[in-house]
Amino acid sequence: MVLSSQATSVDVACLLPPLTLNSYLCQLTQMSRELRVCQIAQMTCHSVKEATMKTVLSSAEKQMLDFLTGRLVAGDARTITYGELAHSLDPDYNPRDRHHRKISRALFSLNHYEVENGRPMIGAVVVRSSDGLPGLGFGVLARELGLLDSEVSGVEYEFWRAELARVIEYWGSQPQETQLDRIEVKLDRIIKHLAA
Repeated sequence: MVLSSQATSVDVACLLPPLTLNSYLCQLTQMSRELRVCQIAQMTCHSVKEATMKTVLSSAEKQMLDFLTGRLVAGDARTITYGELAHSLDPDYNPRDRHHRKISRALFSLNHYEVENGRPMIGAVVVRSSDGLPGLGFGVLARELGLLDSEVSGVEYEFWRAELARVIEYWGSQPQETQLDRIEVKLDRIIKHLAA
C-alpha cells in the first residue's frame, strides 16, 4: 500500500506527540510496510479532510488476481481452497511449507484493491479445506472496510455468501479475455512508455 502525501487541512498542533506532517507520514508509511496494513486511526484532531490511500499490487498479487478472475470469467464459479490456490500458482507447492500466510496476506491486498476499485472482495472465492468457509481475516477485513458491521458469526456467514454471489455475478458477466488480448494490452503500454 502507498500512502499519498496529499493530506490537507491537518491541524498539526493536535498530533500527539507533536510531529511535523512529513515525519508523521513517514512513520505511517513505515508501519504500512511492516504490517502490509496502512490504516489511519481515528484522530481526535479538528480536521483531517483528505488522506488518500491506494493499494499497489505486487507482481505475485497481480498473478493471483489474474488467476482468480480468469477462472470466474471462464465460467468456473466454484470456490477454491487455500492449498489449491497455492498449488495452482506454484506447482512445486508443498502443503507442509505453510504458504497459507503468504496467500492470506496477498488476499488481504487483493480484497483492498478490489474494493477500492468498486468491485466485490475477490477473496470470497478462497476457502479453507476443512469447512469450506473463508479464513477469519475475511470478516475482519470486511469490518475494517465498512462492509460489515457485525461480529455475529451468522451475519458474517450471510455477508460472505452474498459477497461470493456478487463476485461470481460481477466476474461472470465480464467478457472472456484471450491471451492475444493481454499481449496487445501489454504492447500498448510498452509503446506508450517508449513514446513518453
